[in-house]
Amino acid sequence: MASIELRTPKNKPAYYKITASITLNGQTIRKFSRFDFDPKTLRIAKQRTAATTVATFEFETKAQEEAERSINGSWL
Repeated sequence: MASIELRTPKNKPAYYKITASITLNGQTIRKFSRFDFDPKTLRIAKQRTAATTVATFEFETKAQEEAERSINGSWL
């Protein structure tokens, strides 16, 4: 399961924090990523949320595959 959170630090551009929870061999691993966006390109909040959601699913899928590969590689 993944989640997104909009971060708006002072004196820096806003970004989304992406958190993916990956279950591997009964253990839950949390992976973090960041989604930077151009406010001139993604002006509307719906556009930003849609783009972030796509990035979140891609990040979660890649992190899960990477974790599974590392486990499978260690068994060989």
